[in-house]
Amino acid sequence: MRNLAVWAGTIAVGVVLWWFTARVSLQFIDPAGFLVAIAIAAAALTALLWWEIATSDGDAAADTQDTRED
Repeated sequence: MRNLAVWAGTIAVGVVLWWFTARVSLQFIDPAGFLVAIAIAAAALTALLWWEIATSDGDAAADTQDTRED
């Protein structure tokens, strides 16, 4: 379910960023403001990624092909 939330959040960030930049044309008016909008979107995507990593189950990510006995 978290994976679905991460994908939905990623799509939402993309749609909002596309809508905002297409509507305002900020990249032509204020390049610094456009970079701030991109940085905010990148921070939101990074937060979603780290939320997924922090809440994932460590055992589920274990390598199932490793059959060595230590």
